[in-house]
Amino acid sequence: MLLEVDSLAKSFGGLRAVNGVSMSVERGEIRALIGPNGAGKTTMFNVMAGELASDAGRVSLAGHDVTRRGPHQIAALGMSRTFQTVRLFENMTVLENVMVGRHVRTHVGFFGGAFSAPWSILEERAIARAARQWLDFVGLPGRDRAAPGSLAFGQRRLVEFARALATEPKLLLLDEPASGMNLAEVELIDAMIRRIRDELGVTILLVEHNMSLVMDLADRVTVLDQGRKIAEGPPTQVRSDPSVVKVYLGRPAA
Repeated sequence: MLLEVDSLAKSFGGLRAVNGVSMSVERGEIRALIGPNGAGKTTMFNVMAGELASDAGRVSLAGHDVTRRGPHQIAALGMSRTFQTVRLFENMTVLENVMVGRHVRTHVGFFGGAFSAPWSILEERAIARAARQWLDFVGLPGRDRAAPGSLAFGQRRLVEFARALATEPKLLLLDEPASGMNLAEVELIDAMIRRIRDELGVTILLVEHNMSLVMDLADRVTVLDQGRKIAEGPPTQVRSDPSVVKVYLGRPAA
Protein backbone atom coordinates (compact mmCIF):
# COMPACT_ATOMS: atom_id res chain seq x y z
CA MET A 1 0.00 0.00 0.00
CA LEU A 2 1.19 3.51 -0.76
CA LEU A 3 -1.04 5.32 1.74
CA GLU A 4 -2.36 3.88 5.00
CA VAL A 5 -4.61 5.83 7.33
CA ASP A 6 -5.37 4.18 10.67
CA SER A 7 -8.11 5.38 13.04
CA LEU A 8 -7.61 9.04 12.15
CA ALA A 9 -9.44 11.57 14.33
CA LYS A 10 -9.67 15.36 14.38
CA SER A 11 -11.97 17.63 16.37
CA PHE A 12 -12.64 21.35 16.37
CA GLY A 13 -14.06 22.23 19.75
CA GLY A 14 -17.04 19.95 20.21
CA LEU A 15 -17.24 19.01 16.51
CA ARG A 16 -15.69 15.67 15.56
CA ALA A 17 -14.76 16.41 11.96
CA VAL A 18 -12.96 13.08 11.42
CA ASN A 19 -13.96 10.21 13.66
CA GLY A 20 -11.74 7.13 13.61
CA VAL A 21 -11.39 6.81 9.83
CA SER A 22 -9.18 4.08 8.39
CA MET A 23 -8.41 3.58 4.71
CA SER A 24 -5.61 2.40 2.45
CA VAL A 25 -4.73 3.41 -1.11
CA GLU A 26 -2.83 1.13 -3.46
CA ARG A 27 -0.04 2.31 -5.75
CA GLY A 28 -1.38 3.33 -9.15
CA GLU A 29 -4.94 3.68 -7.94
CA ILE A 30 -7.37 6.53 -8.56
CA ARG A 31 -9.36 6.76 -5.33
CA ALA A 32 -12.25 9.12 -4.68
CA LEU A 33 -13.22 10.39 -1.24
CA ILE A 34 -16.82 11.59 -1.27
CA GLY A 35 -19.56 12.66 1.11
CA PRO A 36 -21.95 15.53 1.80
CA ASN A 37 -20.75 18.96 2.90
CA GLY A 38 -19.23 18.76 6.36
CA ALA A 39 -18.43 15.06 6.07
CA GLY A 40 -14.74 15.61 6.92
CA LYS A 41 -13.14 15.14 3.51
CA THR A 42 -11.03 18.30 3.34
CA THR A 43 -10.11 17.96 7.02
CA MET A 44 -8.72 14.51 6.21
CA PHE A 45 -6.70 16.00 3.35
CA ASN A 46 -5.34 18.72 5.64
CA VAL A 47 -4.29 16.18 8.27
CA MET A 48 -2.71 13.81 5.75
CA ALA A 49 -0.76 16.67 4.14
CA GLY A 50 0.53 17.92 7.50
CA GLU A 51 -1.42 21.18 7.53
CA LEU A 52 -3.41 20.10 10.59
CA ALA A 53 -2.29 17.94 13.50
CA SER A 54 -4.49 14.92 14.18
CA ASP A 55 -5.92 14.21 17.63
CA ALA A 56 -5.41 10.48 17.19
CA GLY A 57 -4.50 7.91 14.57
CA ARG A 58 -1.66 7.39 12.14
CA VAL A 59 -0.86 8.28 8.53
CA SER A 60 1.77 6.29 6.63
CA LEU A 61 3.14 7.15 3.16
CA ALA A 62 5.25 4.53 1.38
CA GLY A 63 6.15 3.00 4.73
CA HIS A 64 7.04 6.32 6.39
CA ASP A 65 5.04 7.50 9.39
CA VAL A 66 4.12 11.09 8.45
CA THR A 67 1.59 11.67 11.23
CA ARG A 68 3.59 14.38 12.97
CA ARG A 69 5.53 15.78 10.01
CA GLY A 70 5.09 19.20 8.44
CA PRO A 71 3.87 19.88 4.88
CA HIS A 72 7.35 20.42 3.43
CA GLN A 73 8.66 17.16 4.90
CA ILE A 74 5.62 15.24 3.65
CA ALA A 75 6.00 16.77 0.18
CA ALA A 76 9.65 15.69 0.12
CA LEU A 77 8.53 12.12 0.91
CA GLY A 78 6.20 12.14 -2.07
CA MET A 79 2.78 13.62 -1.25
CA SER A 80 1.55 16.76 -3.00
CA ARG A 81 -1.86 18.42 -3.25
CA THR A 82 -4.09 20.96 -4.89
CA PHE A 83 -6.85 22.98 -3.22
CA GLN A 84 -10.56 23.48 -3.78
CA THR A 85 -9.91 27.19 -4.31
CA VAL A 86 -6.97 27.61 -6.69
CA ARG A 87 -4.04 29.05 -4.73
CA LEU A 88 -1.51 30.71 -7.00
CA PHE A 89 0.96 33.45 -6.16
CA GLU A 90 -0.52 36.37 -8.08
CA ASN A 91 2.67 38.46 -7.85
CA MET A 92 4.65 35.73 -9.65
CA THR A 93 4.59 34.54 -13.24
CA VAL A 94 3.07 31.19 -14.17
CA LEU A 95 6.59 29.74 -14.48
CA GLU A 96 7.62 31.03 -11.05
CA ASN A 97 4.53 29.45 -9.50
CA VAL A 98 5.54 26.05 -10.86
CA MET A 99 9.16 26.58 -9.80
CA VAL A 100 7.98 26.94 -6.19
CA GLY A 101 6.88 23.31 -6.30
CA ARG A 102 10.11 22.16 -7.94
CA HIS A 103 12.27 23.55 -5.12
CA VAL A 104 11.20 20.61 -2.94
CA ARG A 105 13.48 18.45 -5.12
CA THR A 106 16.54 20.74 -5.17
CA HIS A 107 19.42 21.69 -2.91
CA VAL A 108 18.90 25.44 -3.35
CA GLY A 109 15.46 25.79 -1.82
CA PHE A 110 13.05 28.54 -2.71
CA PHE A 111 14.80 31.39 -0.91
CA GLY A 112 18.24 30.53 -2.26
CA GLY A 113 16.84 30.84 -5.77
CA ALA A 114 14.83 33.95 -4.97
CA PHE A 115 17.92 35.87 -3.92
CA SER A 116 19.99 34.62 -6.89
CA ALA A 117 22.94 33.46 -4.82
CA PRO A 118 25.87 32.87 -7.22
CA TRP A 119 26.18 29.19 -6.27
CA SER A 120 22.52 28.60 -7.09
CA ILE A 121 22.31 30.00 -10.63
CA LEU A 122 22.90 26.72 -12.51
CA GLU A 123 20.43 24.83 -10.40
CA GLU A 124 17.88 27.62 -10.72
CA ARG A 125 18.12 27.34 -14.51
CA ALA A 126 17.52 23.59 -14.25
CA ILE A 127 14.48 24.27 -12.06
CA ALA A 128 13.08 26.64 -14.68
CA ARG A 129 13.60 24.05 -17.44
CA ALA A 130 11.79 21.41 -15.39
CA ALA A 131 8.95 23.83 -14.64
CA ARG A 132 8.49 24.54 -18.37
CA GLN A 133 8.32 20.82 -19.03
CA TRP A 134 5.49 20.46 -16.51
CA LEU A 135 3.65 23.38 -18.09
CA ASP A 136 4.00 21.61 -21.44
CA PHE A 137 2.67 18.40 -19.88
CA VAL A 138 -0.53 20.05 -18.61
CA GLY A 139 -1.10 21.79 -21.94
CA LEU A 140 0.18 25.30 -21.24
CA PRO A 141 3.27 25.68 -23.43
CA GLY A 142 4.43 29.23 -23.94
CA ARG A 143 2.46 30.60 -21.00
CA ASP A 144 5.42 30.68 -18.62
CA ARG A 145 5.71 34.48 -18.50
CA ALA A 146 1.97 35.09 -18.14
CA ALA A 147 0.47 36.46 -14.95
CA PRO A 148 -1.86 33.96 -13.25
CA GLY A 149 -4.65 36.53 -13.31
CA SER A 150 -4.58 36.60 -17.11
CA LEU A 151 -5.52 32.93 -17.38
CA ALA A 152 -8.96 31.37 -17.62
CA PHE A 153 -10.14 29.47 -14.55
CA GLY A 154 -9.46 26.05 -16.05
CA GLN A 155 -5.94 27.11 -17.02
CA ARG A 156 -5.28 28.34 -13.49
CA ARG A 157 -6.24 24.89 -12.25
CA LEU A 158 -3.76 23.35 -14.69
CA VAL A 159 -0.98 25.62 -13.36
CA GLU A 160 -1.75 24.29 -9.90
CA PHE A 161 -1.52 20.74 -11.29
CA ALA A 162 1.86 21.56 -12.84
CA ARG A 163 3.15 22.99 -9.55
CA ALA A 164 2.05 19.87 -7.67
CA LEU A 165 3.63 17.58 -10.28
CA ALA A 166 6.89 19.52 -10.10
CA THR A 167 7.41 18.03 -6.63
CA GLU A 168 7.55 14.57 -8.30
CA PRO A 169 4.85 13.10 -6.07
CA LYS A 170 4.09 9.46 -5.49
CA LEU A 171 0.63 10.47 -4.26
CA LEU A 172 -1.36 13.47 -5.49
CA LEU A 173 -4.28 14.78 -3.42
CA LEU A 174 -6.81 16.68 -5.54
CA ASP A 175 -9.39 18.71 -3.62
CA GLU A 176 -12.43 19.37 -5.85
CA PRO A 177 -10.42 19.52 -9.12
CA ALA A 178 -13.60 20.01 -11.20
CA SER A 179 -15.17 22.65 -8.95
CA GLY A 180 -16.60 25.62 -10.88
CA MET A 181 -15.89 24.09 -14.29
CA ASN A 182 -18.13 23.67 -17.31
CA LEU A 183 -18.59 20.32 -19.06
CA ALA A 184 -15.71 20.80 -21.49
CA GLU A 185 -13.34 21.76 -18.67
CA VAL A 186 -14.45 18.75 -16.59
CA GLU A 187 -13.65 16.48 -19.54
CA LEU A 188 -10.21 18.09 -19.76
CA ILE A 189 -9.58 17.48 -16.06
CA ASP A 190 -10.79 13.88 -16.37
CA ALA A 191 -8.29 13.27 -19.20
CA MET A 192 -5.48 15.01 -17.30
CA ILE A 193 -5.99 12.92 -14.16
CA ARG A 194 -5.85 9.76 -16.25
CA ARG A 195 -2.63 10.93 -17.94
CA ILE A 196 -1.04 11.69 -14.57
CA ARG A 197 -1.78 8.16 -13.39
CA ASP A 198 -1.15 6.28 -16.64
CA GLU A 199 1.90 8.16 -17.97
CA LEU A 200 3.58 9.25 -14.75
CA GLY A 201 2.54 6.41 -12.44
CA VAL A 202 1.26 8.85 -9.83
CA THR A 203 -1.40 7.56 -7.43
CA ILE A 204 -4.43 9.86 -7.14
CA LEU A 205 -6.71 10.55 -4.17
CA LEU A 206 -9.41 13.06 -4.96
CA VAL A 207 -12.27 14.77 -3.16
CA GLU A 208 -15.00 15.59 -5.65
CA HIS A 209 -18.72 16.44 -5.69
CA ASN A 210 -19.16 15.80 -9.42
CA MET A 211 -20.58 12.28 -9.25
CA SER A 212 -20.39 11.70 -12.99
CA LEU A 213 -16.65 12.36 -12.85
CA VAL A 214 -16.19 10.20 -9.76
CA MET A 215 -18.11 7.23 -11.14
CA ASP A 216 -16.29 7.43 -14.47
CA LEU A 217 -12.80 7.96 -13.10
CA ALA A 218 -12.32 6.24 -9.74
CA ASP A 219 -11.12 2.67 -9.26
CA ARG A 220 -12.54 2.72 -5.74
CA VAL A 221 -14.61 5.15 -3.69
CA THR A 222 -14.55 5.86 0.04
CA VAL A 223 -17.62 7.57 1.50
CA LEU A 224 -17.69 9.72 4.64
CA ASP A 225 -20.65 11.04 6.57
CA GLN A 226 -20.37 13.17 9.72
CA GLY A 227 -16.70 12.26 10.06
CA ARG A 228 -17.17 8.49 9.78
CA LYS A 229 -16.50 6.07 6.94
CA ILE A 230 -19.82 4.54 5.91
CA ALA A 231 -18.91 2.70 2.70
CA GLU A 232 -16.01 1.75 0.48
CA GLY A 233 -15.59 -0.16 -2.75
CA PRO A 234 -15.85 0.03 -6.55
CA PRO A 235 -18.05 2.86 -7.88
CA THR A 236 -20.91 0.58 -8.95
CA GLN A 237 -21.02 -1.08 -5.52
CA VAL A 238 -20.86 2.20 -3.61
CA ARG A 239 -23.47 3.83 -5.81
CA SER A 240 -26.03 1.17 -4.87
CA ASP A 241 -25.14 1.00 -1.17
CA PRO A 242 -28.29 1.96 0.79
CA SER A 243 -26.41 4.07 3.33
CA VAL A 244 -24.73 6.05 0.55
CA VAL A 245 -27.97 6.52 -1.33
CA LYS A 246 -29.57 7.84 1.86
CA VAL A 247 -26.93 10.39 2.86
CA TYR A 248 -25.35 11.49 -0.40
CA LEU A 249 -26.47 10.25 -3.79
CA GLY A 250 -30.14 10.70 -2.97
CA ARG A 251 -31.48 7.82 -5.06
CA PRO A 252 -30.43 4.37 -6.28
CA ALA A 253 -28.76 3.93 -9.62
CA ALA A 254 -31.25 3.56 -12.45
